[in-house]
Amino acid sequence: MPSQEPVAAEGEKKKSRLRRVDDLLGKLREKLLASDPAAVLEKNGLVRVEVGEVFALVGRSPKRPVLTRRQHDVLQLIGLDLGNAGIARRLGLSRDTIDYHVSRLLASFGVSGRAALIRKAVLCGYFADGRLPACP
Repeated sequence: MPSQEPVAAEGEKKKSRLRRVDDLLGKLREKLLASDPAAVLEKNGLVRVEVGEVFALVGRSPKRPVLTRRQHDVLQLIGLDLGNAGIARRLGLSRDTIDYHVSRLLASFGVSGRAALIRKAVLCGYFADGRLPACP
């Protein structure tokens, strides 16, 4: 019959790591309550991402791609869940031009899909207060 000691030791390691994470979150919570929450989040490299009444604190990516004004416009419209044809109509540009801007955005953020693009853009702080743009 195999020994249960390695399994028990691994379980203790996980519990210890969870206690450390819980301690760190408790300290961050105390800092947030004692001072300006936005400043504490910024100092700790975190951003508050809100969807309706639910929010999460996530780490901010250290690498923030520099975007052209047009790429920023396209990114905002992707955040509104518009497809390339809809973005082209909204901006008065050709579909090929929008395809080009979207491909450059995906490459700039190092992702392969629109959902990952938006997620990474939020983490990099491209949406005000971690919120996607409101529907017009």
